[in-house]
Amino acid sequence: MTEQAGPEGAETPGGEEGVDTVGTPREASEEGPPNDERAGTETPAAPQGPAAPAADAPPVRPEAAGTGSPTRRRVERPADFAESQDAHERHGLQKIKRAAFSSGTNGTAFYVENVFANGDGEALTEVRVIPFTEDAVIDLYEPVADHGRMAAHLEEVHIVALAGRVGSGRRATAAVLLVKHCHRYALGTLHREGPDLVRAVCDQADELLANAPKYDGYLLDVGPHPVTAQALDTLAQLARSAGKFLVLIGGPETFPSDPPTPHVFEHAGADRRAVLAVHLHAQLTSHIADCVPQEGTHERCDPATTRAYVTRVLEGAQIQHALDMARSVERVVHLARLLAENIHGADADGEARIIGRWRDHLPALARKLLGPDEAREGDPILDDPHRQALRIAYALFHGHPLSDAIEAGDLLGRTVLPYFEVRETAPLNHVFERDLNRLIPREMRASESLAGVEPDDNPRRALLVHEELLHAVLEVAWHEFPSLRQPLLAWLDLLIGVEQRSLDFERIRVRVAHLAGLLMRRDFGFVYREMVGLWARHSSGAYRQCAALAMEIAAEDDTSAVRVATLVKDWARSPDTRLQDAAARTYGTSLGMRDVQLTLRELGRLGRMPGLSARTSVAFSTAYLLLNGRVDEVLADLDTWITSKDAHLPRHAVRAMLAFGRYTRTPDRRGRPALAELALKQTGHRELLTNFWRHALSEQETSARAWHLLERWLADADGNDDLAQLYVDLAPRFLGAELTGRSMFHLGLWRIRHPDSHTLRRVQRSLATGTGEGR
Repeated sequence: MTEQAGPEGAETPGGEEGVDTVGTPREASEEGPPNDERAGTETPAAPQGPAAPAADAPPVRPEAAGTGSPTRRRVERPADFAESQDAHERHGLQKIKRAAFSSGTNGTAFYVENVFANGDGEALTEVRVIPFTEDAVIDLYEPVADHGRMAAHLEEVHIVALAGRVGSGRRATAAVLLVKHCHRYALGTLHREGPDLVRAVCDQADELLANAPKYDGYLLDVGPHPVTAQALDTLAQLARSAGKFLVLIGGPETFPSDPPTPHVFEHAGADRRAVLAVHLHAQLTSHIADCVPQEGTHERCDPATTRAYVTRVLEGAQIQHALDMARSVERVVHLARLLAENIHGADADGEARIIGRWRDHLPALARKLLGPDEAREGDPILDDPHRQALRIAYALFHGHPLSDAIEAGDLLGRTVLPYFEVRETAPLNHVFERDLNRLIPREMRASESLAGVEPDDNPRRALLVHEELLHAVLEVAWHEFPSLRQPLLAWLDLLIGVEQRSLDFERIRVRVAHLAGLLMRRDFGFVYREMVGLWARHSSGAYRQCAALAMEIAAEDDTSAVRVATLVKDWARSPDTRLQDAAARTYGTSLGMRDVQLTLRELGRLGRMPGLSARTSVAFSTAYLLLNGRVDEVLADLDTWITSKDAHLPRHAVRAMLAFGRYTRTPDRRGRPALAELALKQTGHRELLTNFWRHALSEQETSARAWHLLERWLADADGNDDLAQLYVDLAPRFLGAELTGRSMFHLGLWRIRHPDSHTLRRVQRSLATGTGEGR
């Protein structure tokens, strides 16, 4: 979600500004429910409980803006966002970072939203340490290429980064590397809700590393968030000084490759045939002890029998073909388990049936979980349709706090489904009989111990036995239950706009966008026409942001990438300001990183549009490119923007630099803003820095935030002589002239707050003399 600008820096997440540049009143998303914006459309009241009558017709959408074609109406939301937006404004929330990752080969995609408060860059969520308890991963590990070099590097510098795709066995390699130097029960996994785990670990190094006697080694799954070479060097230094060992795992594009970094090793995964062999041997060793011969079928198994079976299995063409299709090491382990369980009577035809069961395992489980087969006559709990709604929500909100899954399931079962069903009586709801163990069967839920979850973890989370079950449930629900399509879309639509006072609800919206993107991979035209395209035209920024994130996920599928790029280009060239805003938001995702020069040209063109002048999507998408390392290209364009004669483009440049100005160059260099360090490194950037401060401090929209940020810059410069001298030299250029009176007032006030600051004293003297020599 982007930061919203208002008078004197008031910011509201998700909503929009009060008046746009052509004088239209505040959009309806600010004053009422987002769906009230469409004129001439009346929404039905939402059912308030299980006894709600079925509607005569499903909820239909209001007319798509500019299309004139009637479509499905949304279910009415319980309330609007005004109250929560006011609370957000009071707390000065600034949302400026988001990240997404998706392994396009297996369709796994997760989004995370990082929320910063009060403009100080401090994350609302801290790093958690989860014990690593997957002993089987260590005991049955099959070495990968370069394992010896990885181990030697970890021993020498205390850090290794593994760059590989999800499913390549990165966690197992990381654990085996760590146990060579640490006790296996002294391993921890560092986890954070936000995307920049490395920065957070550096910020909390004293607590997590130096003063953590319980753990000797840590595994960090950094996902797709780019990790710089400087950050890896910083982590290595912190780990060595604390006597800890760190292994990072990420995607192929996560770690720097130009220039190559010695800490990073490519992780292509172990040979699948070798993995199958070692796990099949282990499974059959246990089978020998429990094998009971049945009369006329088989003799008791012994080591020679099992070895012969393994040899025959590994030589089979069907098994080799199955291994070639296996998308993860975990799937190979599951195949080994099935082969071991069916050693008796597993001839060629039997192996074919086993492979068929293996391929269809997760879809079959999804059908069983969603279908009526399990329901038994006379058992009102398993007959209750709310059971299916809760299971869908539990699967699709895998990894979220359990409360998210329960609330989302309740919304689907009680509010959405009654509009699409005809029920003679309301489902029974015996509160104390609806326990989670019956509604969510054990074969669907992951064991908390195997998932690395401690009993006292707060909050409890919805955890699937296998992450890919999320995709299997989505696939089965969409393609095998056709009458569920419209309820699913209505549910996702409603989840974005339902009232929620907690900031954590942002993660709901991000997951909804993720699910919409996955649905577009399955049925692009229908889902775009019925939902995502309408989000892009919505009056609420929350919906437009979800449209942008959904397009990003959809584009991870090669078959959809071209369609996504074409549609985003059409949005950007549309006369509809909302579509232009949706396009600008989409460029602030990984889609914008694919061709940065093209993205900057499009953002520059959108920045000249009068309708986007009062919105911050262009600025924060530009800041996203800066935060992801495209500094030289972006600053070159910002230099042009900020000096442009255009009436709107300089405003976007200032907003982007104001957002980026809160960040340091590397995690270990606190108090050294990235913009200032760039000006030290290249003198040509000093003019850009001067223009930025002059505009930011004088504009009514940004002045409050700019003065507050400048105070932090100056107060934190003590002890950094090069930065202090830079500020002293530049101060008369951006604090003088018409700003002299305000500048002297603020400097006097800041010196009262920071009486020991030498930098503030020098800057004040420099401004007073106008020489830039405030020594």
